[in-house]
Amino acid sequence: MSPTRRRVLASLSSGVLGAGALAACTPGGRRGRGRSRATTPPPTASERTAPTTPLILGSIGSTFGAPGQFEGQISLAIEEAVRRVNVLAGGVFAQDVVLETRAVVEAPGADVASQVEALAAAGVSVLISSLEDSQLLEAIPAAVEHQMLVLCPWSSSAAVRKDDASNGMLFRLAPDDTALASLWVKAAMENAPEGTVPGTIAYVSPDTLQGRSLLAELSEQAAPLGGTMVMETFYPADEDLDVQALAAQIAGAPPALLVLNGGAECGPLASAVHQATLDAGGRAQQAIPIRLGPNASVDYRDASLPPESLEQAEGFEPGGPVGVDVGDGLTFEDMMLNLDTSLLRRGYAYSQQAFDAVLIACLAARHALSVEGTAIAGSVPEVLSGTTECTDYGACDRLLQDAEDQGATGSIRYTGASGPLELGGNRDVRAGQLRRITWSAAAERIVEPDAISFEIPG
Repeated sequence: MSPTRRRVLASLSSGVLGAGALAACTPGGRRGRGRSRATTPPPTASERTAPTTPLILGSIGSTFGAPGQFEGQISLAIEEAVRRVNVLAGGVFAQDVVLETRAVVEAPGADVASQVEALAAAGVSVLISSLEDSQLLEAIPAAVEHQMLVLCPWSSSAAVRKDDASNGMLFRLAPDDTALASLWVKAAMENAPEGTVPGTIAYVSPDTLQGRSLLAELSEQAAPLGGTMVMETFYPADEDLDVQALAAQIAGAPPALLVLNGGAECGPLASAVHQATLDAGGRAQQAIPIRLGPNASVDYRDASLPPESLEQAEGFEPGGPVGVDVGDGLTFEDMMLNLDTSLLRRGYAYSQQAFDAVLIACLAARHALSVEGTAIAGSVPEVLSGTTECTDYGACDRLLQDAEDQGATGSIRYTGASGPLELGGNRDVRAGQLRRITWSAAAERIVEPDAISFEIPG
């Protein structure tokens, strides 16, 4: 394998899009006046305009920080999605989709722009990014300069859209901080336990761009409803929490909702908050509902937490149920477990969005009849909002091809591994689904079967 390029090869033959024109003929056995007319059909849309060069995808991720926790799941899903497009559906424009070797950022302060430049030099027109938000901001100018579409399965910070310089080339497929804040503010306002003031929210987060962004969204959405932030605590992402001191502070002035926005350090803190509400007989004197983000929604069986100490905690992962069919007789979960059985315990966070990013890019290229980033970007909203629903690349591709054979442009609505997605005017997800996470008495991670739907007004 070339060190700079990975081509995922197809092992199944496929029909060529836009077959050559039929040989001219006259209707057999017919007599008529004058010169016989040729009956060769006109060329199809794909014959006229389909590119002769392959679609080239690139990807970039991080092994550190919040997205680093999901690097394995994301990279596996991207590779498998490209393989399935090539093997099961014959690629795009009857050519294998090319997937460049994944660029990986291994430390803060790395020159992200130069890695994007290298991918552009290799011909990449679509970049799938799971960079941390501050690094994504560094990558966007280089991507825009090279007219590269950027699809993000991880990014959520509202700060990324402030003074947006993406020129319409950035799409984010996971729920952003606006969506998360709307769910949590609603919980604080409507489900405040006895002994707390409705709308009061305590917030603990690593001091990151995303952490600050989520706090701003919570504050902005709570204020008009009479809610308020009663505690705001930030800590360096690479330092340990003073769990007992924080737990005592929170339990001493219980909020209607506690939001823990960090990683695995949040499980012990949630447990300590629960323990701090117990009387001498081990009975809870005050309920404090807790919400954990995806990085903290992990299995805590090995953390030696007291039994039932996470009973007030609820986490989430972005996306709908992982039992969704992805074609070839497999569910998304089965497909991912075939690649890595450890995901059964680790979870699938952001892998659905990474998988869908590849298929959306391929379908948008088919819709646009182009491998150019700007043209593909223009078709992304079209393939997510058309009239005919389809749930895997092969079915969607056939619908587009049937329309092209009639000289038209197909209208499809791709509903993929993430579940239904609706984009807002800023090209972030406006409506979608989340998976609810709870924990057993032994702190085992439990994925609830029913998805939670969210929708941002407007």
